[in-house]
This record gives sequence, structure tokens and C-alpha cells, in this order.
Amino acid sequence: MMENRSFDHYLGWLATDNGYLEAGRRLYGSRFRVDGSVDQTYLDPTGQRVSTRPASGGGSERIESRGCRFQAPGHSWVASRVQRDKRFLARGTGNDDFAVTYYQGDDLAIYAAMARRFTVFDDWHASLLGPTFPNRQYYLSAQSEGRKTDPVPPREGMYKAETIVDRLAAAGVPVGYYHTSVALLALWGADRMAPYIRSLDRYFEDAAAGTLPRVVFLEPGFGVGDALRTDDHPRGDIGLGQRWVREVFQAFVFHCQFDSGFLVENTRETKIRLFILQVTAPLGMGLIVAAVLGALASALIARHMAAPELRRLRRLRRERDDERPPST
Repeated sequence: MMENRSFDHYLGWLATDNGYLEAGRRLYGSRFRVDGSVDQTYLDPTGQRVSTRPASGGGSERIESRGCRFQAPGHSWVASRVQRDKRFLARGTGNDDFAVTYYQGDDLAIYAAMARRFTVFDDWHASLLGPTFPNRQYYLSAQSEGRKTDPVPPREGMYKAETIVDRLAAAGVPVGYYHTSVALLALWGADRMAPYIRSLDRYFEDAAAGTLPRVVFLEPGFGVGDALRTDDHPRGDIGLGQRWVREVFQAFVFHCQFDSGFLVENTRETKIRLFILQVTAPLGMGLIVAAVLGALASALIARHMAAPELRRLRRLRRERDDERPPST
């Protein structure tokens, strides 16, 4: 799950990508479109018009991969309502010029490839117009227990509500939560969630062995400082986030059950949160997730967009399997 990154900020360029639109119209008809825009204008606190600009026009940096010269866009309970009720750049929004930048396909090679080959969602929205942790609660608990602010500091076991992890476990569905640095699932209780919390290293081992649980949650690096975080939070380096997504997605693709699984990239406050669903037979699935930008990758969907690459990956996987020594 990505922090403070809207659909327009990351994938708005798809709305004017002629190749993408032409492919969509051939498949779905002339009304196919993407609800996105990178060319917008806002009024600043003085009433002056400010146009959006590409992040690659970042002056001293070739590209604003981190936005080091700016502040993180406002996303508190109060700032969000100032943005909604007044203006996006009004006083009290917490936004500066970085909030009106956008990336292009060449800036985000992994996301661009996933968008073009699989499925993206241009109309997902956060559950709560507010900050990080209440939305994290909605993501796992479908409620924020009445909370509207981030806890300072967060504490293990501070949340009490039932989670989707609890329900999956109660239904006998294997579930695993793999974290890169901080196991934030422990906010619902370290002992309570201990059976499901695992390191990211374990994810790669389980994927290689073909033993991933039926439902997998993946967390990127968080709480390690801006220079090392991989959750795309400003002022983290989006290049590190791209690398993280590439590595976990590659492991999923080579996992022996890729042909019957879904990888969902969920975007909202705090983290790129990825989760994987595995099914044993083709079926239609409705996924309701708190997000602003989403991507769904699977061998079961969008075959027309992904067929060449999927065939290549399947061939590589077969070659890999052929090289494995026979089991005894």
C-alpha cells in the first residue's frame, strides 16, 4: 500500500496513452477510457494559479524520486477536510508544490508494465478521508474503532477489533503476513497475531517451495528512515519501492500456483500493501479494498494484455522445474 500517492500522481498518464487506450477500445468498445488526468490547475493561498508538472522537472534532481526539497502532502483528518472543503493548496492543507507533481510511465517502469499487462483500478478510494493508521485499521478490520488520528507512539495490542486475518483463520483458510521491517499487524496484539507474522525472507522461501498460504499479506520497509523505506512514502525513494515490488512479484510469478492466484496491489495511507489470493478453480471474485490506486495481476485475468510475457515466464518456470533434481 502506497502512502500519499493518488491515481493521477502515479498513473494519470494512462488516460492519454494512445497504445493503451487503443488496445482497450479494441477489446471493450469505443467507450473505453481511463478516469485520470495529469493536466490540472489549482489556486494557491494567494489566489495564483498553479499548474501540475511532471516530477521529472524537479530542478536540481533529474526526477523528484524522493521529493527531498518538499514536505509530505497533508493527510491528517483536518488537512484532508481543508483540501475537500476549500482548495487543494489552501492554507491548512499541508500541501506544497510537490503535491501537484505527477510521474510518467518511464519514471515508474514496474508499475507501468503491470498497468499495461494486467488490470488497474482508477476509481478505488480510501475508506476514511484521513491519516495512515485509521485507514490501516479499515484495511484489516473494516473499522477504525472511532479513531481519527495516528497514534503517537503506536503500541502493540492497542487495536482490539476483529480482523480479516482472524476470520480467515476461523474459517480454516491458511493466511500469512510477511513484513520487511516492522510487523504492524502486531498492533492487534503480538501474541494474538504471532501465528501469522513472518519475515519477508520467509516469503521468498515459501514462494520458492510452493508453500505460500492461501492468503498472503506483504508489507514493505517502514520505520527505517526515509533513505531506506520501500513503501513509497514521501520522502522515500520511489526507485526502492519499484525494486521491492519487482522482487516480490517475481517470486509470486515463479511460485508454482501463480496460474491460480491473484496479486493485488493496494494503495492508501502507509505502505504498498500487497496481498495474494490463491484459488483452486477459475471463479469470479469481487475484491473490496481501501485504496486510491490498485493493480490486479494474475494469469487468470487480462490474458490479452499479458499473454506474451506470461508465456515467457511460464517457459522459464518450466525450464527451472526441469532442472530440479527428482524428489525422493
